[in-house]
Amino acid sequence: MSTSSTLLSFIKSQMDTAKFQYDVTLNETGNTLLGQVSNLPNEDDKIFPQHINVDQYYSSNYSGIVSGTWFNLSDPTSYQVEVYIITADYYLQESCDLSSNGRWTTTKSIGTGLKEIRLVQTNSDKSTSFVEYPYSTFVNYKARFFSLTDAEYLNAEVPIFDVGAGNYIFYTNKVYPGLKIAKVLHRVWRANSYEYDVVGLIGSEANVHDGRLPSSFLIPANDPSYDKDGTKALRKYGYMLNSRSWLYDIGLALLVFTTSGDYDLCKEIMNRLAAEQNSDGSFDFSYDNYIGALFEHYVRTGAVGWIVWGMCHYMLKTGDKNHLDVAEKAGNWILSQMVTDPKDLRYGLLKGGNGEYSNNYDFSDTEIAWCSTEHQVSSMQGLYGLLKVTGNKKYQRALDKIHSHLVNTLYDAKNKRFYQGVSADGIDPSWALDCVTWAGMAVIQDKSFNIDSADFLKTAQDTFLVNNVKVVESTDEAHYNETYSSEASLSGFKPYSDSDGGYSGSPDIIWTEGTLGYIALCKKLGNTAEADKYLSQMENLQTIKNATGGMVYATETYAALPWEFHVWESVVGSAWLYLVINDIDAVFPTLSFSTDLTQNTLDAANDDLDYYQDNLVFLKAISELNFTETATTYTFESPAVDVAWRLDVGASISSPESDNIVVYTIKDGQITNNLDSIQKLLAQNDTFTFDGLNQILGTLAVKLKNGRLWLDAAAGGSGFTLHLEKDHTEVNQVQVTEKYEISLTIKFHQITVTTPTETVTDYNNQINKIQNLDWVKVESLATFVLKISLIAATDLAIIAATALFIMFIPVGA
Repeated sequence: MSTSSTLLSFIKSQMDTAKFQYDVTLNETGNTLLGQVSNLPNEDDKIFPQHINVDQYYSSNYSGIVSGTWFNLSDPTSYQVEVYIITADYYLQESCDLSSNGRWTTTKSIGTGLKEIRLVQTNSDKSTSFVEYPYSTFVNYKARFFSLTDAEYLNAEVPIFDVGAGNYIFYTNKVYPGLKIAKVLHRVWRANSYEYDVVGLIGSEANVHDGRLPSSFLIPANDPSYDKDGTKALRKYGYMLNSRSWLYDIGLALLVFTTSGDYDLCKEIMNRLAAEQNSDGSFDFSYDNYIGALFEHYVRTGAVGWIVWGMCHYMLKTGDKNHLDVAEKAGNWILSQMVTDPKDLRYGLLKGGNGEYSNNYDFSDTEIAWCSTEHQVSSMQGLYGLLKVTGNKKYQRALDKIHSHLVNTLYDAKNKRFYQGVSADGIDPSWALDCVTWAGMAVIQDKSFNIDSADFLKTAQDTFLVNNVKVVESTDEAHYNETYSSEASLSGFKPYSDSDGGYSGSPDIIWTEGTLGYIALCKKLGNTAEADKYLSQMENLQTIKNATGGMVYATETYAALPWEFHVWESVVGSAWLYLVINDIDAVFPTLSFSTDLTQNTLDAANDDLDYYQDNLVFLKAISELNFTETATTYTFESPAVDVAWRLDVGASISSPESDNIVVYTIKDGQITNNLDSIQKLLAQNDTFTFDGLNQILGTLAVKLKNGRLWLDAAAGGSGFTLHLEKDHTEVNQVQVTEKYEISLTIKFHQITVTTPTETVTDYNNQINKIQNLDWVKVESLATFVLKISLIAATDLAIIAATALFIMFIPVGA
């Protein structure tokens, strides 16, 4: 088989590693859990009923008479068959006598619900003792139910019943909070004692039945990190690395299967992603392939970018846009991560996401304010894909803005690389290979800042190249590898460097993913000889001893934080090698940028204005730019504005009694608060995006008294702030005392436009006179506007638009 064929076979095989020997389903109804397992060996040892049977299997959906037979009882009058419906407790429906004709039956219809049937013996004191169930049970198979909160907690261990026709069921009403998990265990004789292997597993939430995902690593069973059911992984299900799928790897699998034409696999993965997507549009950083999302909201912006690009690449190749809504929702979440405060060092860049782990893997649910270079370039791929699929220019604007600030903030011109990232406090100067190679691919088409991506190749060679590396077996747990080895010495690139404040003690290993990123940059720059030199090294590494066709992730295990590199065959290394061989533009598309501050056009500026007019109603007050036939270069304030809003609230209500109310709605004469989410937002931050404000205003409907509107010039005369204050409302004789202020701050950014035949008329003069605006006149007219008794969402937009229009009135007009 060719290199590509073996790589593809390996990645496909990883779609099945999360599958256990037997398929399990789990249904939760009220206070009961009912599991079913398929294809257990019917010939396995069983305990059969000795005295009663049923005429059929009476499922939860069945309602009617329940009946059966009895046998081998010398005194049937001392026995009865009890029929129960199970909910939070066992509820006896009827006790049936055993008839002399060898039958038993209920005298009334038994309703729907989980049923249990028992043969009991009546004791002398009229109590009863359990004898048996009417179904056979397996000897070597049983089931356990768990609830997962901070760890797995065993709820119940139950038999598995053979209820006929190949149906094997197990159940419990011991239902506790948390994710519900059911495991099927097989008893085996091993090393002179019985052990139980987990052969089937299911959770009651999103799982493999929504579609498979590729397990990121093929971990040898003898490796300390291998764990089939989670019992060795700190009792935290989902820490089983051999059935974990990282989001980035899922995105790469989509790119591979699109390139190979395995579109059904793409659809399956995207169906699963649609089921897993968070309500805000993001995706978790990784998933357990069998159960799905875990309880920790760990999200990384760059990984979401890879998923969006993978989905968009599929759409561009096939024209199938059935999952476009999923991709767009994720893309909008990416845009929500952009820092919008021009005073912030991170301005124009994307924050990292949510959640972090300590060295002990304790989770902290916190926003990641750090802006990583890798996250920027990974997200740019996703936004580029959405631009190509939808044609929506907001994605081009985002690409342009990220590109501009990535270069201005994070480009290290001296060393021809990008810094690793930036926080509000300063630059992180650490050296990471992907901030050279991936970032180099992201700016190949750069025309504004004169970056030559060929310079990055030399930086990688000088700083990250390692030679004479072998894959060596080791029993040391921190470097464990008892499976793979190579006789030949290899060359490639390491992930980090100690240079100039970089990572201390970074390992001299070949990082296959990173080396393939270097090869990809070579290919994109047309340096095929250099690309082929290291491509042959990667192909040699793919065929080392005991490899099954996949590419190992690294040449030596460094299991401890912060490294976490392992000698395991991986989807990510295999996918990169496959794509570098077969479709270099799939692994990293060539991005295009349109905002070139010295080569813009008036048409582009008007397109920009059209977008904001469509999406921000109050900007409709700005008319299209005018032009004449005179060639010129001119400067104006771009309508591509930054909009921030602030909502400050304090409220109380005198009658009827109520908790403090933040935001009100009125319906049928009743005043209510149904916007708890606003309280949560306010608790997080005081500044939000305009889209959020629009959502809030869309729910407001209150009468205003004693309200006023006014404008303030923004710092430096580059924009303005619109204020709306309301401090009293009266509804149906109920006095509501409240005060809140909404502030919109709009800042305009100056750009230069060069056109051969077009010029603007008067626009500059209007903008430049913002600083000289007669604010007294503005306030008077704005107060007049407030003589509206009822303000709904559209009315508020009109007020905002009017205020903005007022802004453009020159003094003395």
